[in-house]
Amino acid sequence: MFISQELRKKSIAEYLLYMWQVEDIIRAYGCSLTRVRREYIEQFDYSDEQKEELTDWFGNLITMMNGEGRREKGHLQINKILQQDLSELHARLLSSTKFPFYNAQYYKVLPFIVELRQRGEHSEENEIETCLNALYGTMLLRLQKKAITPNTKHAIDEITTLIGMLSDYYLTDKNEGLVFEVQLLEKTYTQHTFFNTDVAELDITDAAATERFVEVNNIDGIINCAAYTAVDKAETDKETCTAINTIAPAHLAVAIEKRGGWLIHISTDYVFNGTKHTPYVEDDTPCPDSVYGNTKLAGELGVQKLCKRTMIIRTGWLYSTFGNNFVKNMLRLGRERETLGVIFDQIGTPTYAADLAKIIMTIIEKEIIPGIYHFANEGVTSWYDFTLAIHRIAGITGCHVKPIHTEEYPTPAKRPHYSVLDKTKIKQAYNIEIPHWEESLAKCIMLLKDKN
Repeated sequence: MFISQELRKKSIAEYLLYMWQVEDIIRAYGCSLTRVRREYIEQFDYSDEQKEELTDWFGNLITMMNGEGRREKGHLQINKILQQDLSELHARLLSSTKFPFYNAQYYKVLPFIVELRQRGEHSEENEIETCLNALYGTMLLRLQKKAITPNTKHAIDEITTLIGMLSDYYLTDKNEGLVFEVQLLEKTYTQHTFFNTDVAELDITDAAATERFVEVNNIDGIINCAAYTAVDKAETDKETCTAINTIAPAHLAVAIEKRGGWLIHISTDYVFNGTKHTPYVEDDTPCPDSVYGNTKLAGELGVQKLCKRTMIIRTGWLYSTFGNNFVKNMLRLGRERETLGVIFDQIGTPTYAADLAKIIMTIIEKEIIPGIYHFANEGVTSWYDFTLAIHRIAGITGCHVKPIHTEEYPTPAKRPHYSVLDKTKIKQAYNIEIPHWEESLAKCIMLLKDKN
C-alpha cells in the first residue's frame, strides 16, 4: 500500500503494474488474508500500526477480487478503469496534431504491438493494454532472473518510453482536465484557429521560443491553463514551481502584448490564506501561505503588468472526466476501501472544468474585459461533504467516510481553511448563470459511468 501511494504520485503506469503484481501476490496466497498477513506482510520491517493498515488494505482488495470473480485471473475494476483512462488519453494524443513527439514514439512502438498481436499473446486487447502486458511480462522475467534477448530489450525500451510519456501527460497537473474540456469545445468554434501546445511543442519557460511561436503563428490571444499544481512538492521544488507559475506566464504576456493581443490566465484560490469567513471578492488582499500560492500570485502580478488585455480567472477544487483529480480519486478509493478519512474543516466550492471551459469560450466570443475574476460552481461544501456526495451520486455504499481534522492529515504545504470565491463580478460582466456544484458533479459522474 505504501509503495502504491508513492507510485501513484510518480507514474500512473508504474502504479498500475504494481497493482497487477499485488493481484498476483494475493492469488499466490490463495486469496487468504491470513496467509498474506503471516507469510507476506510479516516479512517487512513495519510498525504494528503500519502492518494493521496494510492488512486492511489487502483485505479490501481480497474482498473485491472475490466479489468481482478475479480469484484466478483478470484485473480489478479499479485497475481496469485506470487502464481505460490511459487508453482514452492515448487516443486523444494521437488524434491531435499538437503532440508530434508522442506520435513519433508511438510509430516506433507500433511494429512491436503488431508483432505481439501476431503471436496471439494480446490479440483482443487495446494498444495500451498490449504495451502494459509486455512491460509486466518483462518485469516478471527480471524478477525470476531469466534472460532477455537483445531484440526484446530494444522493444521494451521503446515501449517504456511511450508509456512513460503517456504517464507524464496523465499526471502533469490538475489543470489538464480544463485543457481537454476547452479542446472539446473548440470544435464548435470553427471561426477560430486553436493551437494546443504542451511542453513538447512549446516550452513557455523559454522567452525566445514563446515569442517566436506567437509571432510565426499570428496568435491573437492566449488561454494559459499551464500550472505547476503539485502543492506539497512545490515546498521543496520552488525553482520549477516559479518557472512554470511565475516566469512562464510573464513570457506569454510579453509575447502577446507585442501583437496587441489578449491573455486569459487561470489562477487559484490559494492566493488567499483562508482566514476569512465570507466569500473572497476580487479586491481582497491576497495573502498566500504556500510556495504554490506565492508563485501563482507572482504570476498574476506579472501578467497584469506586462499585458494590458489580461483577464485573470481564479478558481479552485477543479475536477473533470479527464486527468487525475479529487472526484476520480474518491470514486476509486470508495470502491477500494471499507473506510476513508476525509478532511471536513476545509471549506470551498468544487469547480467542474467543463463549466469553466464554457465561460472561457463565452468570454472570447463576447469581449475581453481586463481584470481579475473569480469562477467556481455555486454553493459551498467541505472535502468531507464533497466525498459523501460523490459516493451517493455514484451509488457507492460499501465505504464508510469519516470526517477528520486538517491536523490529522499533515501536509508540507498549508491549505486555506476557507476559500469560497464570490462570483458576482463575472456573472454580472457576462450575464451568466452558474450551475450548483452538485448539479455539475452529477453530470461528470454520469459521463464517467458512460465511459466505463
